[in-house]
Amino acid sequence: LRRKVIRPTTQQDCVVAVSGGVDSMTLLHFLKDYNNVSAVHIHHNSHTDDDTALKLVEDYCSKYNIPLDVFKISEKIESNFECQARDFRSNIFKQYKKPVYLGHTLDDQVEEYLMSNIKGRLRVINAVNGNIRRPFLIIKKSDLYEYARENDIPYIDESTNFDGSNQRSYCRNFIVPHALLINPGLYKTVARISQEYFTTQGYL
Repeated sequence: LRRKVIRPTTQQDCVVAVSGGVDSMTLLHFLKDYNNVSAVHIHHNSHTDDDTALKLVEDYCSKYNIPLDVFKISEKIESNFECQARDFRSNIFKQYKKPVYLGHTLDDQVEEYLMSNIKGRLRVINAVNGNIRRPFLIIKKSDLYEYARENDIPYIDESTNFDGSNQRSYCRNFIVPHALLINPGLYKTVARISQEYFTTQGYL
């Protein structure tokens, strides 16, 4: 796994945004032994899984003496949840005067590639954006599940990841499988496009 990340990093002060999912929990485990790491968790106050995820993150950080900041959206978001929650997270991350690491994977990049194409504005998720760092963008999520099993890393799979209740979940569960029928090499295609972009930007 370490050989595949975008610009591996050690010996730095950094923050890991931890949702409790396999990607962010793996990222926290991956970085904690080589860096001065703290964690931040956003409680979205939108689903019953939120409390379970918070408890998992708190227990893990307590076990490894990792400082943890928790921010909660105080009122339920009634409309355009994805956009408003993203803005809330972004505003929190910008407050840190150090790199903030997010666990987006190649699967997220494929979803972004397809969704942006459908909307007529092709884009990829940036590996670096201000103080944001995304080192797993050319790693498949299945690799992270394997890494988590091998290292006994706890995580939660939120039900919204599988129910198609929002645009990204719908893309993940319905559009990506059909796209793979047309282009079985879709992940390799997007990984190549991403690597070419990251190389020109100096991230690889």
